[in-house]
Amino acid sequence: MHTQRAIIAEGPSRVRIDSDVEIPQPGDNEVLVKVHSVALNPVDWKTLAYSSTPGAVSGCDFSGTIAGPAGPKSQRVWNAGDRVCGWVMGGNPLRPSNGSFAEYVVAKADLLFKIPDGTSFETAATLGISASTGGLALFKTLGLSFAERKVTPSSPAVLVYGAATSSGIIAIQLLQHAGYRAIAVCSPQNFGLVNDLGAEVAFDYHSVTCGKDIRAYTHDDLGHALDCISSTSSMAICYDALRSQPGARYVSLDPFPDRVQRSRPEILADWILTFSLTGDEVGFAGVFHRDPTPADYSFGVSWYPKVDRMLEEGKLRPHQPTIMGGGLAGVADGLEKLKKGEVHASKLVYNVGE
Repeated sequence: MHTQRAIIAEGPSRVRIDSDVEIPQPGDNEVLVKVHSVALNPVDWKTLAYSSTPGAVSGCDFSGTIAGPAGPKSQRVWNAGDRVCGWVMGGNPLRPSNGSFAEYVVAKADLLFKIPDGTSFETAATLGISASTGGLALFKTLGLSFAERKVTPSSPAVLVYGAATSSGIIAIQLLQHAGYRAIAVCSPQNFGLVNDLGAEVAFDYHSVTCGKDIRAYTHDDLGHALDCISSTSSMAICYDALRSQPGARYVSLDPFPDRVQRSRPEILADWILTFSLTGDEVGFAGVFHRDPTPADYSFGVSWYPKVDRMLEEGKLRPHQPTIMGGGLAGVADGLEKLKKGEVHASKLVYNVGE
């Protein structure tokens, strides 16, 4: 058995480095990747806190190089040494040996992005979860159309709450690329960032009239909202902003409070779990469990080449990485910073080889 160094869960919110972890073996539609850099996401600490599987390798986002042939059922052709980035389901109770906080990771060969020339491993490591989440939320769950169109004053508006988060930053750019007017909600300190990325206007979530101001700005015609924060207050603002006519759609990245949903039952509300894009069963407990979702996997297979093209053409700017020292040994401290809410408008990135 070939082994590697990896970060594994010891219990709720506890991790350690283990130097004797099995290197996962790729399946028929998978490929082995040698990890160069990893990026931290809120889902990493949340999985450890609420769905910890002792002994499971943690981590989702990664970048690295192809380390072996893709399985026979893979559609995409990869060569050894190709630079790629993507994500896996870290802390997976059904496959505990596979997480990104490791020297090697196994990924779906058709769910990898090709890193463009001139883009660093550190920057590329921020893309996997956010670019996948944006696609699934906007163009599958909300049902928006993805086709390259210019934004005009008459283009439909879409609200992005948490616009300066990693998912929000990508969502704004995807919307602009697809011909939608992005309405951003974030802190005033990030207005310049989101406007520079393509938001038409930004609203301050601290304002007690935020939702009503957005409804007035959109002339009571806002039909879609993506909530990247997924709290009671963020959902309430989205609900205040969405149009009064029935049929508006809302999607969050976590389960949402029933109380807010009941306040406007005419809104079609849903939430996504990006892990469903693998098409595999998601083995977490409770509401985070998912049966196999082949339709989501099919969407992902069609979505990734679109993102590749945008990256190659310079039409999608990755999230700003904050490159941290210490390699895998520094990840535990980074997870704690995320949990405490100390990371803003950036992603913490670690180089595994340090």
